[in-house]
Amino acid sequence: MSSGAGYLPHTLLKLRIPVLGHVRFSDVGEPVDENVTKILGHRPGDDHMIQLSAEPVTRSRLAPFGPAHAPVIASWVRSARELRFLAPSTPPPLTGQKVREWVKPFGRAFVLLPDGLEGAAKPCNPLGYAELNPMRGQPDHQWIGHVVIDPHRRGRGLGRALLDALVRYAFQRLRAKRISLVVFPENTVAARCYASAGFSMIREERHRFTETGPKRRLLRFEMSAPPRKMRLSVAGAKLVAIAGLCS
Repeated sequence: MSSGAGYLPHTLLKLRIPVLGHVRFSDVGEPVDENVTKILGHRPGDDHMIQLSAEPVTRSRLAPFGPAHAPVIASWVRSARELRFLAPSTPPPLTGQKVREWVKPFGRAFVLLPDGLEGAAKPCNPLGYAELNPMRGQPDHQWIGHVVIDPHRRGRGLGRALLDALVRYAFQRLRAKRISLVVFPENTVAARCYASAGFSMIREERHRFTETGPKRRLLRFEMSAPPRKMRLSVAGAKLVAIAGLCS
């Protein structure tokens, strides 16, 4: 999965946004509304992104992003289309330096590492990457950006594992009351993954990523409380492990 449209979240506050209303999703993440089904339904040509899969999820843990991770993460983006989905404000080609520039002083960047001996032996070979940034003036409102999974590991549920870890960290460690992200409508597999993780699509937004470029349509997803299953597992549960910094 390469998505997240990781531009600075506070820029959205300046947009005039047509509100579409809240959309409900079933327990398995399928949209209830037929119009939303057309938006979130899988289409041919999306196979380069993560597929929702019944395969077992690789044991993994959340860890801080380190500078040495950047070239590996940059190598995951294999086309201009993938880069547009992931970071529409970042001109191609994606480089390690550009990945490092995504990390903001007020935010947190993470990698998903294999758990156990493999993760300890190869701390600079992450499975995925994403960021949590506070919205300007709203420390209890966190923004998820630049969500991407190693293309050789896609289809194993790692995108969902990364999202679950980020959500748990935001609600438990950062005391967030709301978590937001955006995705291009064409990035249907990523949108379905967000829905399955418990996010609801609440409205459509339009944003211009360059001064001369056209405005692009985006879907805003939000979560205002942990999913029920996650809330039930909080009592006595170990918080997300933050270890293995690779610098």
